[in-house]
Amino acid sequence: MKQIIPAIVILFTGLTFSDDGNYYSDIDRSLFSLPKSTDVAGSDFVFSRDGTPQINPANLAFDSLSEISCAYAGFYQNIFSTSEVSYATQITRNSGLGFSLSYLYNPDIPYYSAFTTENINGIDIPAYDSSLVKYHSESQVFFHIGYGQKYRVISGIEVAAGIGMNAERYNLPPYRGYGVGCDAGLSLDLVNQGARFGVECENITTNYLRWTPGYSEEAYPHVYFGVGWRKDIPYLYGRVQIQFKSLDVLGNEGVNSSADSTADTTTYSLPSIKHFTKDPLYFLFNGSYGLEYTIMNALALRVGIPVYGSVIDWSNVAFGCGVNLMKRKLSLDFAYVTHDLAGSYQVGLTYFWRNDIISR
Repeated sequence: MKQIIPAIVILFTGLTFSDDGNYYSDIDRSLFSLPKSTDVAGSDFVFSRDGTPQINPANLAFDSLSEISCAYAGFYQNIFSTSEVSYATQITRNSGLGFSLSYLYNPDIPYYSAFTTENINGIDIPAYDSSLVKYHSESQVFFHIGYGQKYRVISGIEVAAGIGMNAERYNLPPYRGYGVGCDAGLSLDLVNQGARFGVECENITTNYLRWTPGYSEEAYPHVYFGVGWRKDIPYLYGRVQIQFKSLDVLGNEGVNSSADSTADTTTYSLPSIKHFTKDPLYFLFNGSYGLEYTIMNALALRVGIPVYGSVIDWSNVAFGCGVNLMKRKLSLDFAYVTHDLAGSYQVGLTYFWRNDIISR
């Protein structure tokens, strides 16, 4: 597994330098979520309400409960990890506030700059020497704050708007970068039908990341939409929640489709990119699907299935569960995500309470 560390660092640190911006400079953000969202592959986009950067900030206005969460995740046999603390609360009857502090730690990254080189056929090739391998650790601190305000349209229909702000610090010796960004979202809640629709724009002004006085980069905006439905079903002794989150309709997450495979194994087809304006139906069916079944308000079973290129991505299926204790004041959550390299797990603890001043 040590051999894949450099590749993972390149993938998750966004050090694909480009003065005009790139698809990956904010990819770490997707790692900062709580287990109850991770185990449905982020499909609870329209329902989740916490302080993490993965939620639609408009959702903060919908629930009267206050909650504080802490979570830990280990990726690919603990090659690197994330930790986070999240807080969300209602501040008036029609508005809510949430914020989180997340930390990514990636130890033992090998550096080979001290290697000598050998000239072979006119090409300088580094000569491997284990005694010259140096190791450093990467870290990232990500702070997010969001605010949501809801409005009653007519009886049973509510609309909410939200805004979020982000600040981050990367540390990858000898480099250090600082970034800021802004998000915005909208939600439509059909209260009586149990249905909700949402749309959010991440990096609405692009996410600016400065590394040195002479170099900075920008992360592209991302626009997602989602839909969900939940219903108490007495004869099933619980509640069912079904939800969907689309791919980035701007196509700014990099490649979002694969070219058809060929029977000729000596040639390879280049991946392709889908565009919403040319194929909107593609974005209506590709993304993350999730199902949650809560039994007697005590045990929640969850599964998340990503669909990519109109095919289920079985290598990244997520599943998990949550157990409610102390009359639903305390929740223990666990998530596991499969992967071709190795699976990743996440554990979390959430405490809920009601704001008595606002709920009167």
